[in-house]
Amino acid sequence: MLVPGSIPKITLSVAIRTVKVIEVLSHERDFFLTLLTDLVTMNSSSRHFVINLVKSILALGSAYFIYVKIISRPDFDEMVAGIKSALLNPNNSFILITVGLLMLVNWLLETGKWKLLLQRFYPAGWLSCFRAVMSGVTVSIFTPNRTGEFAGRVMHMESGSRIKGAIAAIIGSMNQLLVTIIAGGMGLLFSLNDFMNEDKVVIQLVGALILIGMIGLIIIYFRLPLLGKIIAKTNALKKLALYARIFSLYTKYDLLKLTMLSAFRYLVFSYQFILMLEFFGVSLPYLEAMRFITLIYLVMAVVPSIALSELTVRGSVALYFLSPAAANPAAILAATSVLWLINLAIPAILGALSVFYFRLNR
Repeated sequence: MLVPGSIPKITLSVAIRTVKVIEVLSHERDFFLTLLTDLVTMNSSSRHFVINLVKSILALGSAYFIYVKIISRPDFDEMVAGIKSALLNPNNSFILITVGLLMLVNWLLETGKWKLLLQRFYPAGWLSCFRAVMSGVTVSIFTPNRTGEFAGRVMHMESGSRIKGAIAAIIGSMNQLLVTIIAGGMGLLFSLNDFMNEDKVVIQLVGALILIGMIGLIIIYFRLPLLGKIIAKTNALKKLALYARIFSLYTKYDLLKLTMLSAFRYLVFSYQFILMLEFFGVSLPYLEAMRFITLIYLVMAVVPSIALSELTVRGSVALYFLSPAAANPAAILAATSVLWLINLAIPAILGALSVFYFRLNR
């Protein structure tokens, strides 16, 4: 369990991590967009060679990535045996099918978010948005905390709209992070008595600080349109003018719809986690399981990682929070690994295929 006094540190690190993620998103946006600009200015033969090379690297990299993290694992045979054993129960077959269908729901919700973000300046169809989202998953596996996801998405846009698309993707990432932090904050509030051995007054004070932080984040996010207008009129902040123009495109109602989609998506992949735990024989009351899962996703949002190491980190965090309630570490790790395979590895393969629809010279 957490040591006394660690909750305030985690709360502070969440706020710091939020700022850092935004900074990383901004820096990577500049890097990838500069790269795209350089490619556009190449002569035709060089450009096509580079693009085909990138497509091949993404496709082969995705396949190798899945091999390294799943198939080559020492416990792969044990995990497969566990899945076969679990499938002997007819109810478990239904659970696995449900988790697979929820994966589709999960990414359709993300597609809806991307379509909503683009509609203000670049109307796009559902299929185009879905391809872009899948490409983003593929590219994101090579970047910290999957922050390079926007690069894969904007590849499917016309060249004149890619910068706007990158900023829109940042807004969408901030929104999902906001939902993760708010849900994790609620999980912390309901877990303070378990994780802190301080006086009641101290626990109440920490709880009040967490609540104030959550409310503050919500207010700041829904003030983005107003913030954009203020930045646009401030000479000292001219470097942020492009961000400001995109922020100001969205109304509070747009941000509310975006948040609702992010919240539904959060509930979907949280419920998937619960189902996979049940699949491997770990049964917890729904509310108790959700409390632990919100903390797992909160820590995952705080801890810097790349998808190449995310599975290991996710498994360790899941063990830390779930082991006291379910003394079955092998089942917890198996549930985490299979869910990762369904929700990230399979979409990454689809994304590698959708990358071949990308044409830079549009």
